[in-house]
Amino acid sequence: VGDARLVIEIIVGRLTERITGIANPAFNHESEIVLRKSSFVSDRTLMIHADKGSSELSRELVGLLRAGENGAVVLSKE
Repeated sequence: VGDARLVIEIIVGRLTERITGIANPAFNHESEIVLRKSSFVSDRTLMIHADKGSSELSRELVGLLRAGENGAVVLSKE
């Protein structure tokens, strides 16, 4: 995968957040996925140099998820 660019879309109701970054080819975790704005990698790190952090996500989208609304995550290569 090397320097493959990834796109992750988080979709909840009518809201969509799009996060782009670089794939970590060493990603290998069964239950956790971490997207990082930095270049730090671990086996949990799916993406580095992400263009958004958790504090930059729509508060409305986060609120819907916290309230139990179902969502979808779409992962693709850019």
